[in-house]
Amino acid sequence: MQDYLKLSAEKIYNKDFSIDFKGYSPQEIDEFLDIVIKDYQVAEKVIDEVFEENRRLKYEIATLEAEIIELKANI
Repeated sequence: MQDYLKLSAEKIYNKDFSIDFKGYSPQEIDEFLDIVIKDYQVAEKVIDEVFEENRRLKYEIATLEAEIIELKANI
């Protein structure tokens, strides 16, 4: 999954921002990034689940296709 995303929850968590004279509030940035990290963690979990389900279904299709071939051969 990581091949598809440029960011991960860990990369977001470890991101450092430079602060200048007119910079944003570090606390506000941290609070917002905490929300983004939680969303990424949920998204990563869902993506992993979808990939696993896709893999399982492809295997099931291949198994059923092999069964169909075998049944046709027995007719």
